[in-house]
Amino acid sequence: MSRGIYGVSSQSAYHRSADMVIAASNPQSSRANTLVVWLVLIGLIIPAAEVQVYIAGAKFTVARLAIIPLVLPALFMLFGRTRRFVLSDLFVWATAMWIVAAAVYVNGSEALSSAGAQAIEIIGGYMVARAYFFGPNGLQGFLSVLKVFTLAAIVLAMADFASGRLVTHGLFSSLLGVPAIVNQARMGTIRAASTFDHAILFGAFCAVVAAMLLYSETNVVRRILWVGFCFFGVMLSLSSSSLMGFAIMLGTYSYGALTKQFPWRWWVCWIVLAIFVLAVMGVINNPLGWILSHLTLEPESGYFRLLEWNSAFFQISQSPWTGYAFFDFGTVELHSIDCVWLALSLRYGLPVIVFLFLANVTSVLPVKNSRNRTGDPYMTKMSTAFSLILVMFMFIGLTVHYWNYMWIFWGVCIGIRASLREYSMGAAAQPVRYSRSMPNESANGRYRSPAQA
Repeated sequence: MSRGIYGVSSQSAYHRSADMVIAASNPQSSRANTLVVWLVLIGLIIPAAEVQVYIAGAKFTVARLAIIPLVLPALFMLFGRTRRFVLSDLFVWATAMWIVAAAVYVNGSEALSSAGAQAIEIIGGYMVARAYFFGPNGLQGFLSVLKVFTLAAIVLAMADFASGRLVTHGLFSSLLGVPAIVNQARMGTIRAASTFDHAILFGAFCAVVAAMLLYSETNVVRRILWVGFCFFGVMLSLSSSSLMGFAIMLGTYSYGALTKQFPWRWWVCWIVLAIFVLAVMGVINNPLGWILSHLTLEPESGYFRLLEWNSAFFQISQSPWTGYAFFDFGTVELHSIDCVWLALSLRYGLPVIVFLFLANVTSVLPVKNSRNRTGDPYMTKMSTAFSLILVMFMFIGLTVHYWNYMWIFWGVCIGIRASLREYSMGAAAQPVRYSRSMPNESANGRYRSPAQA
């Protein structure tokens, strides 16, 4: 007898893995609960900048209120006998705990509310996604509801562009009697923010969702329409980092489609990329300055970000382990940091970005023999999609600081990718090799794995 990874006694590794794959593919037991999906995504259309609730002095957004009640049930599900530990679980928890510990160490209990909220958002999004969006049906249930919210968000962004003002934020501001966020303009036109706190967050969201739908949609026409619609959202945001993220996503997809007969194509891709980066660093005196000043829609924005990086590097070097919590440096360049990696390092020290980076990387680690045993090309495609999505989050984060809903959404995406890896681990442990070229599809359009067939 073996013991479950989460500390619960279970059957042999083979039977546990078989049970896990069957459970994940059973529409009755593992289809994503529609209410849970809506609760996870509700913060997407309720603007956090205006809609906030204070409980015992702590500030709660709608997204935060919706996800907190789901965390404990998610933990119980993950401790079930059919679920497995993955390495990213450790690093996401380390990220959340370091956020709280570093902030309290620097500022005492005064920092507990803000730091605790940020920790709850990342760990809550991750754990709920790990528990509920597991297996083909769980993942499809999530994506089907996500399409509805994405459609609504882009339509509201179109209203921003057509009216020349942030319509949704203005509406909630008037209804609740709170200040609205300031209109954001670029190149003489409004930057659509939809329901997000900033246009750059909306653009990043559209780019990330485009990657999900590019890989998940089986119908070519629907795939083109959804990806094109998301690209329209990116354009409405006028965000250079989101445009670059979208270009990377489309280029990666095209490369994978054109070279799918070569098993070593991704290693070749990474090696060529590494050589290119090293060449750029060797030729250009200031590679970061060149990127920030040349690959942005407004060069002055790039130069300002370069000032941010230089100032932040100096401050981080003075307190690399615990950061400064929520200290106001009193300088323009550090008033609002446009990089999630810098912002986290300034607040909580360098360890937090190491843990966060490792959480992303370990969730995409390959699983030996899984590709040949799942018999489910859909899950293989979605593993590639969410690996790409995490790369996009990390890349776009070089010029974007994620907060409120996008911070939660990053945790959700890490959690889904970790669950995809867990699913592959279960499939790899089975001795049976399935030869189907495509997964079976039930009458309602949902995929079934070979375990159901």
